[in-house]
Parts: sequence; C-alpha cells; structure tokens
Amino acid sequence: MTPPDPPARSLADDPSFVASLSDLDRGVSEESPAEAPAPHPPDGGSAAARPEFLAPPALEPRRPLAAPPPPARRRPLLELFPIEQPAATQPADGELDLAGVFREDFPEPSPYERFYGLEERAFGPSTDPKFLLRTPSHDHALGQLLDAIRRRDSVVLLTGGPGLGKTTLCRALVEELDRRTIASLVTHPFLSIEELLKTVLVDFGVIAERDLANGHLSSASPVELAGALHHFLCSLIPLGAFAVVIIDDAATIPAPVLDQIRELSDVEREARVLQVVLVGDPELATTLALPECAALAARIGARAELAPLTRADLDGYLSHRVRVAGSSARVAFDEGARERLYALSGGVPGQLNQLCDAALEHGHEMSARIIDRAIVDRAADTLGLTNAAAGSSKWRKAAMAGGLLLLALLGAALAAILFRDRLERLLG
Repeated sequence: MTPPDPPARSLADDPSFVASLSDLDRGVSEESPAEAPAPHPPDGGSAAARPEFLAPPALEPRRPLAAPPPPARRRPLLELFPIEQPAATQPADGELDLAGVFREDFPEPSPYERFYGLEERAFGPSTDPKFLLRTPSHDHALGQLLDAIRRRDSVVLLTGGPGLGKTTLCRALVEELDRRTIASLVTHPFLSIEELLKTVLVDFGVIAERDLANGHLSSASPVELAGALHHFLCSLIPLGAFAVVIIDDAATIPAPVLDQIRELSDVEREARVLQVVLVGDPELATTLALPECAALAARIGARAELAPLTRADLDGYLSHRVRVAGSSARVAFDEGARERLYALSGGVPGQLNQLCDAALEHGHEMSARIIDRAIVDRAADTLGLTNAAAGSSKWRKAAMAGGLLLLALLGAALAAILFRDRLERLLG
C-alpha cells in the first residue's frame, strides 16, 4: 500500500524560498548605488568582505539559511501578489480618505438641494464648464477663439460685461484644445510681469511651486524667468507643440504690464510657439486703445465678444443648470417666474444665478415644487434687486419722456426755420 503523501507546506514556511525571494527582491528594487548590497567576492577573498548574512557558518554542516528579518524597504515582488488588507475604516471629518482628498472638500447637500433632488447647487458661483450652456453668443465666441488659436494668432481678445460667463468659457476653451497645445489659465489678478511669469512657469511644469517659495528661484529676476520660459518654448518646437496663456480679468492689468505681455508674445515669433488670450470687461478694449498699448493692439488677430442671454436662451439655461446639478431634480419655473427673472437680470447669467439660488431657498421654505413669480419677487427683495429694478424702470421712463419732449422742441424749431416767411406774415 502506497503511503499517503505528506501534507503540502506553504512556500512562506520554507526558509530557503524566503531567502531566495530576498535575493531576487534586491535585483528588482530600485536602489541607489550606495544602498545596493556588495557583490560576492571572488574566490579566495576574505569572508569579512562579504555581507554578514551571506557568510557561511563556521564548523557546521551546510544547512538552509534562516529567514532574514523583514526588510524595511519596499518589496516589489511581493507587491505583484499583494496580501489582502482589511477593509479601511471610514475616515472622520477632516481626515484623508483613500483617494487622498479631504471629505470636507465635498460638503453635504444643503436642505433645499435635498428637497429638490439636486446633488449640488444648480445656480451657484461655479465656473465648471459642465454648467456652460452653448448659447449662440457663447458658441460663436468659443469658435472664434479656437479658430484664432489654430491659426496661431499672436494675441486674441475676448471681452464681455461682468457676469456673462467669461471665466467658464475660458475653462471650456482649455478642454477643447488638442493634446499638442499646453495651456495656462491665469485667473488671479497680478500687477507685475514677474507674478505672471511665475504662474505660467508653474502651470507649464517648468518649475515647482516650492522653488518659488523658498528655492533658488524665489528671488529670480524677470530676465531669468523669461529665459526659463524661452528655453521651455524652444523645447516645444521639435515636438510640434504649442503653448497658450489665457489671462482672465485682464482689464485690471496696468498698461505698462500689458506692453510687457506683448514682448512675451514675440518669443520665437517665427515658430509662433506662444499665444496670449486676453479676457476682460469692455474696459479692456479701452485700455488697449491707449497709445502705450498700440504695439500690443496691432498684434490682436481676433476679437470675440460675449452678449447677455436672450429671452429664448433663458428657458434652456434654467433647465440645463437644473439637469446638470441633479439627474432626478424635482423643481420647475413657471412662465411668470421666467418672465420676472429675465426682467430683473437682463439676461446676465451671474445675476440670474443669484436670483434663482435665492428663489430655491425661499421655495424650500414654502415647500413649493414650482417656482412662481411671487417667489422670484421675494428672492429679489432679499437681494435688494426689486428697488434697483424699480428705480431703473423709473429712470427709463423719465429718459423716454425727456427724449420725446426734446424731439418735440426740435421739431418746432425746424418748422419755424422752414416756414419762417409764412409765420412772419401770419404774425403780422
């Protein structure tokens, strides 16, 4: 009768396997030369020159090496077959989760968001491109910017009033660029060319932000920063790549700094590697018309302008924002509310968002699934927009009456001139 096979042992219980695994692990791990184990000495070398755990035991028969203590460094081979770890506990508020982000960065929905089935604020101040409604005005402006970038125009201009969605459009523009185009979107204000260069170099990955804070570049001059940008742009030429700097809120930049930006657009002018997109309020066009900005204005290849929403755009805008904020949203605006929203906001998305957000707050307090005109008026009162709208309406009426009176006086004066002789005979 054949004796039964001995029970199989786990490889982890075999000391020779564990020792050989450590030898293989040393060959796979990425170590510096100083940390790598010393090679075996040639025959005849002294045993003292060998690593201690490779020295043969003296006066004892050959036997398997004992398992070495667990190393402190990483084990690449074991990482190929990871040991199952226990389930991670739920992090407390303010602690890092497995994705490396703070839970408090994702706040819980507010009561009115839960009431209306929203996952986030539908009319908050977010500039996320997913909230951008491609109205004819926005679609036309975005197309102009993309065409200008594809043509490699040196400078491109985008203007529009406050609250029209210029920043959101810029973020959508960055998402539309191809992979060969590297973009830097500068959204915070700056007053010197040094601040701009530092931001752009960090966005392009040329330098690390910590080097600007306490590294060798913390006191770099504009010439040194421009030189670093120049070397980076030259490295893009053989790759067929390009760089775009989009400067938001450029109307606040002093005219001398704008002229220095023009000098940046001249870098590698033959290859046209760098392009500048200036974005700002209509005052930006006035600034560029100054004599000191004439050289920069001459390099503008395309000018795009954003316009407010039309009344036809407003219905699609409201439904789009609600649909993006929640796939199972349970809120609607009736016709009276939409008419009132357009009259109060003038089609400006920023002001429209404030009104709608406040209206949803009041609608939640009243448990109203349908937002009507009364709720919109209540929101406008909260924001102080009703009196402003009433004052604006009175001013328009007064201006219209004054205009009619002026036209009447001009007509009378013109008639007196044309029929002067007849009037004199009539008066005589």
